[in-house]
Amino acid sequence: MDSTYAVWSVYDILEVTRGFLRENNPEMKDFIVYGIENLNVTSLNTVGITKIIKIPSNIIDLHEPLNEQNLTFEKISNILGEKCKMPITDYLDPRKKQAIQMKQWKGIWIKGFERQHTIFVHNFEYSKTGLASLVGIPTAIKNIDIISNLWPKELRASGEHPKVSQHLSMVPASSFIHFNLDSGGSSMWYNLIKGEQTLFLVPPLEKNLNLFKEWVNKKGTEEKKKGRIPHEKKKYISFAEIADPIIKLILKDGESLIIPSGWSYSVLTSVDSIVFSGRFLHIYSLEMQLRIHAEIDEQCPERGKSRFPYFEEMMWYLANDYVEKIQSSSENTSNGIRNFSQIQLQGINVLSKWIKFYKAKKPKTIFSGQYVVDTILCFLEGTSLPDMSSYTPDEEASDSVENNNNECFECNGRIESNLWVGCDLCSNWFHVECVGMSKKDLDDLTKSEREYICQKCTVSPTEEFDIHGHDGQHERKKYKTRHDAVG
Repeated sequence: MDSTYAVWSVYDILEVTRGFLRENNPEMKDFIVYGIENLNVTSLNTVGITKIIKIPSNIIDLHEPLNEQNLTFEKISNILGEKCKMPITDYLDPRKKQAIQMKQWKGIWIKGFERQHTIFVHNFEYSKTGLASLVGIPTAIKNIDIISNLWPKELRASGEHPKVSQHLSMVPASSFIHFNLDSGGSSMWYNLIKGEQTLFLVPPLEKNLNLFKEWVNKKGTEEKKKGRIPHEKKKYISFAEIADPIIKLILKDGESLIIPSGWSYSVLTSVDSIVFSGRFLHIYSLEMQLRIHAEIDEQCPERGKSRFPYFEEMMWYLANDYVEKIQSSSENTSNGIRNFSQIQLQGINVLSKWIKFYKAKKPKTIFSGQYVVDTILCFLEGTSLPDMSSYTPDEEASDSVENNNNECFECNGRIESNLWVGCDLCSNWFHVECVGMSKKDLDDLTKSEREYICQKCTVSPTEEFDIHGHDGQHERKKYKTRHDAVG
């Protein structure tokens, strides 16, 4: 390979960084977990999934006739077939995507050091190939993966599902994968079957997440202006120049990693490598997953095409699963909260704050989005659960009306809802869930004829005096609901 390619491929990391935390550094214990011989749910419950987990063995679920000894490039290529189309990435120009047949890729791969290409197979999704039944998702990951456990089987059978769980990469030596933070805050299992790679990992500290967001937006702007930037005139800043700390970790034949939610990483391949990997969502880091989706994926135009597929739908399936567990728990004990682990309770709490923004993506098979939201809120508040019979299916709701501009003044139209409340001072309208109310709250306030004052209009006594006159008095109107607007 031309030496300029190799220099360019590692420039971002090796020339500009201020130094790494290496595996023999005592500080590494704050970021990496070692000593797990067998990956299982028990070990994950013990160590959590916030630190990098390094495992000294393969974790993929292999089935006959494949085994660790015969899982070679030749075997894999034969299973996939010569006409199988492989997604190709050029590490000199990552934005450029193409596909070639396995027959062509095989011709490139076997040339070894004689190859002149700067391309590699990256994240080939093999769930619909003959390889899927032979190389499975690690059992421990499958047991905690929200997608594997909650995505409807009928949708998966039709091919409509997040295709992120089973990936194959074939990476020639000297290839470089630029820094990335997986969309949806998803975690990754990563099994290096053959070869050697050096991973550079950045933990999801607050400053690093903010820097990554700024870097992605700036990088996208520069690439749009200049296209492919010549390495000898490169001006754009690498993420390695601003992130801190950067952890250097070497992975060899038969070793595996679990990369947690929020960690950004890049990969330098020193020996031709074959990697099986997959992304997964789980309740151990739900808050980080929701945050990355909202603050990075949704706010960075460059992330548009790489957003986690069906993320918001997946959160609805999770919320609905929580509701079913809450209902079952409530029926079996007077204190249902005792039936949930601390991790589950944390997940329910954080999901209650975000699910209301995903109304537009609620699957039709879920009866009522408002019922799901209300049930979770009542559970967390320790009050009686709502009666499902008092709700109507979202697609058949008859109480939907339009306001003057068809927008809630809290979410600005980001979500859809059939329940509204109007502020008696500013006359703006809000979705009840956007202001932290449930359907029961709305019914109670309507019956009591109390007025509703939105948060923006809530003022201190001194401010009220200044606004409403010298005596601090103003006319009180009847509490409005959305139904009053059309009555």
